[in-house]
Amino acid sequence: MMRVLHYYHIIRQKLKKKKKLLLCSRLCTKDVEPYTTKLSEIIKFYNSTKGDVDTLDQLCHTYSTGRKARRWPLRLFYNLLNIVGYNSLVLLRGSDAPDKEIITNRRAYLKKLALDLVKPHIESRLEIPSLRRELRQTICDVLKITPAEEVPIRPHTTTGRCTFCLRNKDRKSRVNCAVCKKFICLEHQKKTCSICAE
Repeated sequence: MMRVLHYYHIIRQKLKKKKKLLLCSRLCTKDVEPYTTKLSEIIKFYNSTKGDVDTLDQLCHTYSTGRKARRWPLRLFYNLLNIVGYNSLVLLRGSDAPDKEIITNRRAYLKKLALDLVKPHIESRLEIPSLRRELRQTICDVLKITPAEEVPIRPHTTTGRCTFCLRNKDRKSRVNCAVCKKFICLEHQKKTCSICAE
């Protein structure tokens, strides 16, 4: 049985005053002199093949979704959003769909993508009856729709003070007017039959 030995080359290179680069590779064929200032074969190979990674990082940094965050999972999520946003634009430009939208500006595309992703959630929030008026107006501005007229909802209570009696009498009643829904006591009620009420 033949045994194959793989040799690894480890190179340590000083980039700046406090930054060091440690590289490990099996692809390096030449012996490297320690502590040289020249670019090693590993770095030349990296620069020739991995330039697209640096370009993608630069493009993601141009229009970034990231916010200041101390938690690393949130920063990772923001980074994934940046990469997915750019990749989706590349896929859209490369697709052969006849009805595809022509996007020239990446920033406009990212804004449209964000709005399309958030739109179903915003529309479901708009259906909440107890939503604050300012928030409802903001949602309508974002969705570019006119807000529906609000009908004031009167809370349904079983008892209330008579509207026609003086305050010092403090008469409470469970009966309210059929037309205006105000509470009325026995003194202010008029009893009529159903024929006369019409």
